[in-house]
Amino acid sequence: MRTVDNYMTLPLPETFEELQKIPLDRTYNFLMSLDRNSIDKETARLGVEALMFWELPKVEEALNALCKKWFINNCRAYSKDTLELSVDTENTTAATLDSTPATEIILASKSKVQNIELGFVEKLIELWRLRKRIDEAKAEISVSGVLAKYKYRAGEAIMDKCLDYKSSYMHKLYKARNLDITMNEKRQAALIMYENYICQYKALLLQCEQDYDLMINVRLYHEIILPFFKVKHGQFAAVALTRSGANKLLKKVWESFIIRRDRIIMREHHKILNTQKKFDDQLKAAQRSAGEQIDSRCDKNLANLDAKVKSIIKETVKSAAIKKESMMFDSSLIECDLTMNAIDNRAPSLSQTQTSSKRSRQPETIDLRSPPIYRKPKRFDDRNNTSRHQMNPKYHGNPRQNFVQQKGYLYS
Repeated sequence: MRTVDNYMTLPLPETFEELQKIPLDRTYNFLMSLDRNSIDKETARLGVEALMFWELPKVEEALNALCKKWFINNCRAYSKDTLELSVDTENTTAATLDSTPATEIILASKSKVQNIELGFVEKLIELWRLRKRIDEAKAEISVSGVLAKYKYRAGEAIMDKCLDYKSSYMHKLYKARNLDITMNEKRQAALIMYENYICQYKALLLQCEQDYDLMINVRLYHEIILPFFKVKHGQFAAVALTRSGANKLLKKVWESFIIRRDRIIMREHHKILNTQKKFDDQLKAAQRSAGEQIDSRCDKNLANLDAKVKSIIKETVKSAAIKKESMMFDSSLIECDLTMNAIDNRAPSLSQTQTSSKRSRQPETIDLRSPPIYRKPKRFDDRNNTSRHQMNPKYHGNPRQNFVQQKGYLYS
């Protein structure tokens, strides 16, 4: 019985030179099977009984699960992590002598082999992208001879490896030579990149052919038809079910491919629109008058000034140092939210107690003004006041001489 291990599928080339020898116009079975006219003809030739088998709920669920694993391989193939390959120790030393590729590859002798590959639909998407890149690279090389994507400057890199110091004279002297080396290296790199694109396209075609051959001839029968088809059948029934299942599988391939392709096109379209909108906004801003541009810049720079000032005040100034009027005006400047009752009932601070004690120790003020001028009193009448002076023992003799004012001023 056929299995994935013993089935003789299409062998893949093991070296880059073998891949270069494969012609680009080679015919592939999966491409002919994906033709929509071929799918329609195959559907018309098959019987209704073979198509009804794939409409069963359990069979359809199993087919969807198989398609999900086969279309998209969730093995982080698009991530930029390091790739570990298990090889022999003899090949490890030979591989270290080669130039380091763009993606770092760690070569180590391990028991487990890390296999990271794209899914079938993901490979079809990469083939579609590569066709666009090949056409663009061919047009760019035919015009300028180089690719704008390759920005490495070989002349300056070589010069930096030779010089251990900075010298304006040396850079001026080697400027033309560095430019020639860089341009020659860019032309050579452009041809190498174009050849890599072609070989990458051929390698993906071969991988898709191998995956399709295994799916149609081995996996589809073993994973779906054999577990769910309980009726005893012969070779013709198995072939009919496999052909109808392959036809249904190819329709799902087309559906998944178109959805992913349209999503990528829409994403690129939105990116172009955003870039164009950004350029239009910059152009409109540059066409405004100088006063409007200065005002917009000032508004942009001073937009968060109020919040910054308030945050600085909260961090540096204490609430007790802010006046009561300021607290009533803007409560956000205080560290804590104080109400009028809290302000009136709070304990006096240290500064207030010090000022009250200073006020209590201050001496009383002395009145340095001139004394008031009093009028000369009337003449003393002895006859009317004789009895009063006699009753008061304090006054004896002349009452005018004994009369003294309260503040000590004597009258003659």
